[in-house]
Amino acid sequence: MQAINKYKNIITVLALSLCQQQAYAWTELENNELDAVVGQALFVADKITGPAGGSTFDDFTFYRVGLDVELGLNANVNKFQLGCNGVNDNLVVGCDIDIDFFSFMGRSGSAQGAAATSSFILTRPYFEFAIKNDNTASLREIVGYKIGSQFADGMMGIGRLYNNGEMNIEEDFANDGLYNGNGGICNTSTAANNAAGRASCHSGINFISGNLGFEMSGYTPISVLGGVGTADACFGHVTAGNADAIANCGPGNKFFASAVGTRMSNVLIPNIPLNVYNRSFALALLGIDQAFADVKESLKMIHQISIDGSVPDSFGMSSQRERVSYPNFAGTAFSTPANTGWWFNLPGLRILNLPANAPPINAIGDVIAALNEGVNLENLDLGVGTVDNCFGTLKFC
Repeated sequence: MQAINKYKNIITVLALSLCQQQAYAWTELENNELDAVVGQALFVADKITGPAGGSTFDDFTFYRVGLDVELGLNANVNKFQLGCNGVNDNLVVGCDIDIDFFSFMGRSGSAQGAAATSSFILTRPYFEFAIKNDNTASLREIVGYKIGSQFADGMMGIGRLYNNGEMNIEEDFANDGLYNGNGGICNTSTAANNAAGRASCHSGINFISGNLGFEMSGYTPISVLGGVGTADACFGHVTAGNADAIANCGPGNKFFASAVGTRMSNVLIPNIPLNVYNRSFALALLGIDQAFADVKESLKMIHQISIDGSVPDSFGMSSQRERVSYPNFAGTAFSTPANTGWWFNLPGLRILNLPANAPPINAIGDVIAALNEGVNLENLDLGVGTVDNCFGTLKFC
């Protein structure tokens, strides 16, 4: 009898509580209001159809599953390799992605964040699958998948530096898979014909497949006809170093370029327009006020990649058996096609304030080359050190 009365009391309390609740109408929330709501769906899914009548690498259906979260990552990888051997060995023997001493951490502006405790942030990370023949059950197949996010923010540290005269251990191993003293010797000389020696002072990106975005700037002297005619030149937005270059290459001269390819070990940026200034009288008589430069840079010399979290769709890694153009996060546009194999989308590389000793231009024919084909600048020291993401006194973690 007491148990029955107990349950009657509970039912009465619930009924009274329901009767006292005030009714509210549904109210539409803005995106910023939704962001503040706790208890949204953790997992989200979507289906995106490739553009009708698009090229063959756009004609896929994409299925995406993601997390409506911010994911923080702080990690150090001694050797990061993907896609070794396989079909791309027909192009270059090696790996689709091969990076020594790879770190993920936070950033402070364009500099690294706190070692071991800062985080590389992925906002709304997701997996995405590219499906071919989605409407035909007997022919339907997965041809690729992508790991991406709506936004990415942080610092990627790469490689290490060697002192002048030291042997590059990573080059030694890459030559034959053994440590036997066959690596390149670091030579910091600025001589124009010492490009290999300068590259041996660096380790890091051995091979990378992907779409790399660069901002570049630099300055260089020009000498014509054995020094009879001289000038200085700069390109991009120079912010440090030569004062004249800073004055002549300001914010309005920013220069952007990209490199797209499979198993790249260096990048070649041709026909960079040079702003010529401080011309001698002889050079003025020759009428040279515009020239061009070709910059070839070993990817081993790039040690920091800072990714700005305000730029959407800036970071992603994928693997595909044929070329696939993946959609952006909103599904409104499609990226540069990713080649077969593993593929990295990295837009945040900066090669700035390059101080260069250009080869002298000693003949009229060379002057014409400078005007049209470009002065060759190879493996210039970027002046950017490696990041430290190790705890305490540990050396590469």
